[in-house]
Amino acid sequence: MVAPSGIFCSNNRSAATKRRARFSCRLFEYRDGIEGRRGADHIQLRLRYNGPFDLGLFRLSSFATSNISWSHAFADRLSGVLTVSEPFGSPSLRTTFLSGDVVSRQVDQVAGPRITFSLTYSLGPPTRR
Repeated sequence: MVAPSGIFCSNNRSAATKRRARFSCRLFEYRDGIEGRRGADHIQLRLRYNGPFDLGLFRLSSFATSNISWSHAFADRLSGVLTVSEPFGSPSLRTTFLSGDVVSRQVDQVAGPRITFSLTYSLGPPTRR
């Protein structure tokens, strides 16, 4: 059973200010096999954009993040998830602090892509589907 899907996006505006835009997209999703059963795969590519944010005393720049994840059932009770965060480069976040006559600027950036792997073992009996 193969179930690829296309682009799914949501657009949210913060209640604090209507000037901030937030978009989250799941650009690609693929499922193969029966979820929770040996050999089942699930692959996702996600993108997220946050627009600039201004609260008067500080301002945050816009930034975008991305991740790719793959989960695989090695057995009915054992599965693993491999996630690569920021595979296309790390976002930089610029912050400006305003206080009286002082203006302070700061730039933060995560160093390179992050790769995580996790294993999950279910203690109960496998689910029947």
